[in-house]
Formats: sequence, C-alpha cells, structure tokens
Amino acid sequence: ELTETINATLPSGALFTGKATAVPDAFGSIYSWNVKGASGATTWQSAYSYFPLQTDAPRVYTAIDTLFGSELTTLHHEGKLLNSSNLLSYYWTGTGPTPPPYLNNGNGLSNQLALYTTLLRRIKVNDFALGSIASFDQDYESSGLDLIRVNVLRFSTKNKVPCIDDCCYPIIYDPSVAKGYFFGNQRIASFAQDFVSETDYTGSGITSFSYLKAGGLAPSGTIDPTIGYAISDAPVGIYSGSQYIPFIDTELKTPRPIHNGGPITLSYDKFQLQTPYDAPVPRDTFSITLTPITGSTLLPQDLTTYTPPSTTETFNLTSPRSFVLPDYLGKSTKFQYTLPQSFVVNSQFAAGIECNSNGDSKPLTPSPSVLSPSDTSVTFKTDKSFNKFAVTGASYEIGLRPLGGPTVTGRIQVGIKCSF
Repeated sequence: ELTETINATLPSGALFTGKATAVPDAFGSIYSWNVKGASGATTWQSAYSYFPLQTDAPRVYTAIDTLFGSELTTLHHEGKLLNSSNLLSYYWTGTGPTPPPYLNNGNGLSNQLALYTTLLRRIKVNDFALGSIASFDQDYESSGLDLIRVNVLRFSTKNKVPCIDDCCYPIIYDPSVAKGYFFGNQRIASFAQDFVSETDYTGSGITSFSYLKAGGLAPSGTIDPTIGYAISDAPVGIYSGSQYIPFIDTELKTPRPIHNGGPITLSYDKFQLQTPYDAPVPRDTFSITLTPITGSTLLPQDLTTYTPPSTTETFNLTSPRSFVLPDYLGKSTKFQYTLPQSFVVNSQFAAGIECNSNGDSKPLTPSPSVLSPSDTSVTFKTDKSFNKFAVTGASYEIGLRPLGGPTVTGRIQVGIKCSF
C-alpha cells in the first residue's frame, strides 16, 4: 500500500488532515480525512474508489451518464404529474435467472418505482453528478452484461431548500444496445449503519453519549424476526461474536404509483441495534447476514460494510434552558442551537411528538417544515390538550448531518416520557 498525506488549515480555522492510500491488489484507493474544529471536536470520514481495468468500463460509464440525463429530462417534463410508468424504461425488466430480476432492499420493480416516484413528486431534482466507481463486474454472472456500481450525487430542492443526496447506484449495461438500466442492489432487505452523537435535555439534566446504529427494513414476513439480521466485525470486535439485530416494530408506507391515483400500502419489519461506542471508529470490516423466514424461496445473503464516519461533535442547544412541561404547554417554543465546527452541515431534520393522559400520541409539525443546512433554530407548537385529554409530555428532536457523514442529534424531553 502507498499512502500520501496532506495537512491544511481551512478558512474557518479548522485543521484538515487527509490520507490517500493506493491498494494495488484491489485496483482502488482508500481516502480518509479528519477535520478538527476550534472547539476541539473532530469528525472522521472516508471513501473508496475503484479503478477498473476492464475494456468495457469507459463506454459503460458514458452510458450511465446518458441514463441519468434521460431520467432527468423525464423528471423535468413530468414534474408533480410523474407516474411510475414514466420511469419504467430506465429500469431493468429482465425476468432472470441470469441476470436476476430487479430487486432493491427487498422491493421488486413495481413497489420500488411506486416509492421512488412518490418521493420525486415532493422534490425538484435539478441535476445528477456522476462520481467514483465503487465496483465493476464485466460479463456479470456470465450473462454477457456488465454490472457497475457508481457513486452519484443528486441535487434537488424541497420547499425551496437545497438538498444533496449521495447514493451508490447499481447499473446493468447491455452492450448489444449500448444502454444502461437501474438494476437495484439485489438485497432481500435494506441495511444501513450510522454513527450517532446524541445529547438529551430533560428536567434532570443534560447527557451526551454516542453509539453505532445498525439495522434496516425488510418487507413484512420475509426476514426471520429472531435471526434475520446478524452482524459481526473484525479485527476490532465492536460486536461480541455474531450479534443479532432485534426486530423493533412494523412500519407502513403508502406510496402513490400514479400521481392522481390512490395509495398502495406496503408493510415493512424494522430491525435496529444501538451499540455504545466513542469516536473515532477505527478501520474495521463488518459482516452482515440476512436470513429469510423458514420455508422462504429467498436465499440467505452476506453483506460487507466498512468503517462508518464518526465525530466527537455534540449537539449544542442554546435556548431554551428550561425543560419543565408547564413552560411548553399551549406555547410555540423556538429551539436555538449552534452548528458543528468540524463538518459542513448538508442536511437537517426536526420532529416532535406529544402525549396525553389517555395514552394517545400526536406528531408535532416543525416550523419551518423543511430545515436548510444553515438554519440554527426551529419552532414547535405544543398543545395543552388534544382528544379532550391533557398533554402529559412532549419530545422534540433536531438532527444535523454532513454529506455521507455521522449524525449529531439533540433530543428534548419535557414531562412524562413520550417516545417517537
């Protein structure tokens, strides 16, 4: 392995340290960097890029650029009138067995298109930017087709707030027609891992802690509820042997495949594990096994992920400083906070919930409803009562994320505990 290092002072005064390590055996490079802010908090991130030697690579990459350009034209033309059928020609519709049919996080083509078009009607996609190649498989499964995974940025706006999303897109390329198609990640369920720095504010005091969050969603009834998700790691050993990720709850989604049509209901089983851990997370390899229910036609899958970004940043709420219920009832409360110094915020989220003496819960809408990356405040209105019962508690959450990085979140709890 060959490594080059750079050290620099950023305009903000933060200290940047970066490393690029060539890995000849894997035909790629690992990039890692950390930024230390004036407060001393540090954020660690990394990325990987693959340099394909396969002869098909240049023409495949060009075809991917055409694929995203064509989809963007359709999105601009259809706007909020977008239907699933408008995007069908950009997706792999083969029926297998080689290569297999479209599959993404357990969703077949029809359901995935319904979810995606529903999302796209709520935002305005301005552009796509192709980035590094994550992997390239020429003559995938001896099919005569090529499979490439490429990192892509999606630039969009929602309620006039700019947003950048990063994702790794698997594309299947058919050389006979020189076209690429969205192929899905071929996973029978989703999996994600995130480092979270959380600060809790309650009447009892302020507590900060951090943890690794691992888990995912699986279409209900497809993954074994007890042993369906298993995770282990080496060489660090954050998890003790192979550890099962527990089933938490069932989540319903109601996408609309047709813009003026009715919704369909999709049910998912949610699995999640929180493991206390302090930053930085060292270089590590995580092995995940997805196990279907007994009698399923699906086969178990093994996945591999690597060290997630991490940070010692903590959420800093500057106002209010009182966390007793009477100060919130029947009022609009403005939560003010400062932004981290060791990363640039790419997105923010906010959510609230209140509970009453009857055991009912009610979501609270933040104002603004969509936070911009530069916002430093959000307001929630808390009721005195709802459904004819007095409010006994409320919870509010605000989260900050860099592009591809960890999550820094603040949770404010007043009154009796009210969980999201």
